[in-house]
Amino acid sequence: MIATRVSQPFRWLVFGAPSYLQKHGRPRAPEDLSRHECLRYRRPQIGDIYRWEFERNGQSVIIDPPGSVLANDPSLLRTLAKQGMGLIYSASINVAADLAQGALEPLRERFSPAQESLFVYYPRASRNQPKLRAFVDLCARSVR
Repeated sequence: MIATRVSQPFRWLVFGAPSYLQKHGRPRAPEDLSRHECLRYRRPQIGDIYRWEFERNGQSVIIDPPGSVLANDPSLLRTLAKQGMGLIYSASINVAADLAQGALEPLRERFSPAQESLFVYYPRASRNQPKLRAFVDLCARSVR
């Protein structure tokens, strides 16, 4: 079995390509996203468009930013962001390689939600399966 340990918790942030940021500037606050092209994610299981979550002074701020591009594939959204097509909202762990290569930059880290969490969604009928319990226990140990 191969185990991967994340040395630091991931954070939910806005990311943009250097080319996009040079052309359009950096949003200074969540409300500034209304003046930017935001690449939006449609959750296939639910069908809704994911809203971007931030925190300011201990208060939750949820933004429904504008954007002409909507996709249900996070890797497609990352590819478009790297090409300078707009900004994305993603977990830092999902764009770690792009950050290391300089293809994307994090924005407004001070507005990142303070509590990093890992969520496991599963059908109610599966809740008593030993393999699911083992997976949940492994996840809990990994994020501690």
